Amino acid sequence: PMSRFPVVSCHEIAHQLGYAAENEANFIGYLAALNQRDPRLRYTALSYALGYCLSQLRAMDEELFQEAYSGVNPGIKKDYEELSAFWKAYENPLEPIFKMSFNAFLKANNQAAGIKSYNLVVALLVAYHEKLPL
Repeated sequence: PMSRFPVVSCHEIAHQLGYAAENEANFIGYLAALNQRDPRLRYTALSYALGYCLSQLRAMDEELFQEAYSGVNPGIKKDYEELSAFWKAYENPLEPIFKMSFNAFLKANNQAAGIKSYNLVVALLVAYHEKLPL
């Protein structure tokens, strides 16, 4: 979806520049999109980061997540719903096998957290914005 395209493109460029770790590529993609003048690119970065933070919050405390999510702008929620529908359109019965294989691939390439390494971007976001608030 276009609400993700710019920041995901920046993520992939980070890989091409040599950042193999998924959390690092996520963070670099976020920073690259955030530091653009175009407000649409900045929006993709911020909604991307918010999605990861909300996901982490949900994993830690469902009630607190619900409280936080209730304050999210309806337009952002609509983009999240579009993203969810996008991924659901590509689900298939073999997905657990693909995820297991990709998880093993990441672990074999020095990403001990495997697929969960994508979500480790939250720690980088928090540390960065503690020093440089938005």
